[in-house]
Amino acid sequence: MEKKSYVIQVYTGREDIVTIQMRERVVFQEGEELYIPQAVRKKNRGGGNWDTTKEILFPGYLFLDVYDIISILKQLRRIPEFTRLLKTGDEITPLTEEERDVLCRLQGSSHVTECSLGLKDGDGILIVDGPLKGFAGSIRRIDRHKRKAILKVPMFGRDTEIEVGLEVIDRKPENEKLAKSGVRVGK
Repeated sequence: MEKKSYVIQVYTGREDIVTIQMRERVVFQEGEELYIPQAVRKKNRGGGNWDTTKEILFPGYLFLDVYDIISILKQLRRIPEFTRLLKTGDEITPLTEEERDVLCRLQGSSHVTECSLGLKDGDGILIVDGPLKGFAGSIRRIDRHKRKAILKVPMFGRDTEIEVGLEVIDRKPENEKLAKSGVRVGK
């Protein structure tokens, strides 16, 4: 049987609690996995100080990679905080190949989207390192002051906006080697 990825909807802010409950009460087969996709972001503490934090990439959702969703569903129903598995009509539907590919390209097996690096290039930005390098066409907005990029990616059967970390630095002569490998975003 092939392992597939499914999505559980939970109350936003309760993702960690539901994950703990599931790990305590659900029996997973070897190779099956429950995870919360996260993104590394920089947060301004004020006074020029920045903290690195991890934020949930899709608030209100948990992801499951399992072989038999029906046996897992029976166990999930015993968890008080469990809300529902995402469905199309009456059918529990796994993530599409495109959606799985997006997660894999953004996060790899760590389930954490690392902060990307960009160089200021006139009116645009050159993405020179990190997971955003492969998503230049999906970037909708860049907020240099909050050090984040907003992407539109296919997820949950629709286009969904997510926020990921993006450190943008000025283009200087010592950064030219990086600039040659960059992917341009913007004008």
